[in-house]
Amino acid sequence: MKRGKPMKRTAMKRSPMKRGDVIRRSRPRRTVAIQGVICYADGREKCDKTKAGQLEYARRREAMWKRQHGVCGLRLAASCPVFVPLEKATFEHQDGRGMGGSKRDDRIEIDGKPYNLMSCYWCNLVKGSRSLEACGKAAK
Repeated sequence: MKRGKPMKRTAMKRSPMKRGDVIRRSRPRRTVAIQGVICYADGREKCDKTKAGQLEYARRREAMWKRQHGVCGLRLAASCPVFVPLEKATFEHQDGRGMGGSKRDDRIEIDGKPYNLMSCYWCNLVKGSRSLEACGKAAK
C-alpha cells in the first residue's frame, strides 16, 4: 500500500470576533401609541397579546364588520354564509403569513382607504396565506 504526500498544514484564519462577543441584529424601532398597540417606524400597527391589545383587536374587527354591513369580504368558499354574525367574524389581513405576514399590519384603514377585511371562517381558511390580490379580491 502506497502512501501519498502528507498534506501541508496551514494556520486557520481567525475571526475578528473574540470569545463572548455577540452579534447584534438591528430591531425595527417601535413605540406604543395606544395602550395595547405597537406602532413601528414604517407605519405598521400591531395589537399585542395583552388584554388591552385583545380588546383593541376586537374593536377593529367590529369596525370592519360594521363597514361591510356584516357581509363576508371574500366569498371564496362554497359554504360561505355571506352574512356573518359578529361572533363568527374573523380579521382578514391584506398580506397572509406566507406573503410577508410576519410583518403583520392590523390597521383597518390607511389614508382613509380600507386596508384589511372581515370575513367568515370558511373563506379565511380557503384563502390561506395568499395575499388578497392573489385571490382576486382587494380591500373595498
